[in-house]
Amino acid sequence: MNRSYISALVIVVITIVWMASGMMGTAESDSPAEETTTGDSAPNSALLTRVKVRSFNAEDVVQEVIAQGKSYPGRSVTIKAETRGRVVFLGAEKGAGIAEGATIIKLEQSERTSRLSEASAMVEQRWLEYRASQSLQAKGLKSDSQMAEALSLLRSAQARKKEIEIDIERTDLRAPFAGHLEERLVEVGSYLNVGEPVATVIDVEPFIVAGDLSEKEVTDLEIGQKGYAILTGDVRVDGTLRYIANSADPQSRTYHFELEIPNSPVSVNRMGLSAEIHLPIRTVKAHRLTPAMLSLNDEGDIGVKGVDSGGLVTFYPITIARSEADGFWVTGPPQQVELITVGQGFVRAGDRVETTVDAAE
Repeated sequence: MNRSYISALVIVVITIVWMASGMMGTAESDSPAEETTTGDSAPNSALLTRVKVRSFNAEDVVQEVIAQGKSYPGRSVTIKAETRGRVVFLGAEKGAGIAEGATIIKLEQSERTSRLSEASAMVEQRWLEYRASQSLQAKGLKSDSQMAEALSLLRSAQARKKEIEIDIERTDLRAPFAGHLEERLVEVGSYLNVGEPVATVIDVEPFIVAGDLSEKEVTDLEIGQKGYAILTGDVRVDGTLRYIANSADPQSRTYHFELEIPNSPVSVNRMGLSAEIHLPIRTVKAHRLTPAMLSLNDEGDIGVKGVDSGGLVTFYPITIARSEADGFWVTGPPQQVELITVGQGFVRAGDRVETTVDAAE
């Protein structure tokens, strides 16, 4: 979730909690927060507000960049016809697994085989003519220019034969790598022209999950670092950051990135799944808090209020290190600290308060 959205949400929650706590304070005024003038109390002492506090110890928390994305095949190729002809054979069905080099479709040979026979015969003829020219040149009966012409005719015949052989090879369209036949766009009897799409082959070993990051988030990342994604159905897959765009999208001002996922031991064959991508960046000492504990100081900073050993209230600005469904981890307060859990809306930094331990978890 974007941190600006989190901050806005926190402010709204604080306002609601503040208003609610005000009503609670009225209801609980059976024992008002006033000075108890017993015999031991000092005369003319200030009224003390009661608050509940709890001890907090910071824990190691992995700070993450989190983004939304989708899963994609690691490789995807659209195969196109490289020669003309009619489809006479289908080697695989749509959606089937396919081995590297396996035939996807075959085109009719038509007159190609006869043209190859003619070209082979011409190569043989030109070769015999060239050999005869060599013999005659040795006897002084052929000039250098005549020898060059004979060699040129031989090479032209060989080139023509090679063209026909390549054309015949192109009638057999094969998978460039092992994967899945994602699309097959032709059937037996279809006539293809050069450049016409035939099929799409995808490779999901490995596959990738990809998304976009803001310029602030992308500065903390490095190619090769580890990450993970939660796919639809709460499937976790671990991978390695393989790509970060060098330039931002001109409209969104975000940077595209890709996390490469080995497709094992979890087998994921469905691509286009929604993914929540987590990219750990550092480990920090943080406190786990609930939104109800937050408040604002006079400058509008978000933070929490604590009580020192002398009973004085201290305001600690916070930075959200990690968000969770029912709370978040923050940095800012000391590693060991007494924080106000109830009543922080009635006190300000520097106030002296009366504290009781909040046993609720």
